[in-house]
Amino acid sequence: MKRIFVVEYSALARSRIRKALTWYNDCEIVGEADAANEGIDAVTDLDPDIVITDLLLKDGTGVDVVKRIRARHGPARPVIFVLTNHPQPKHRAALAKAGANGVFDKTREYGLLIDELRDVA
Repeated sequence: MKRIFVVEYSALARSRIRKALTWYNDCEIVGEADAANEGIDAVTDLDPDIVITDLLLKDGTGVDVVKRIRARHGPARPVIFVLTNHPQPKHRAALAKAGANGVFDKTREYGLLIDELRDVA
């Protein structure tokens, strides 16, 4: 069972992610946060396999989330995906440099994120 933690400012987006994952028996959302600091602390406590974060959060950015999780947990785990309305090349580059495993556009690449979640071992 893949354990997923979601750090997303939008309650609607969190709901959409939850709904999409109900179709897959091998995924379980173990927690959610709408702020960077809360999410980072919860990831440390819950040790999920996968983190999905937004780029823009209440008290920081997805870049902050990725950097701080990587600093605490290392480069291999958890897998970190960013789902954002701001997929510009500069943001993608900053997220990749911070250690994100993938960046997806909320409006056009949502299905690709779901495909990646299914493929993560």
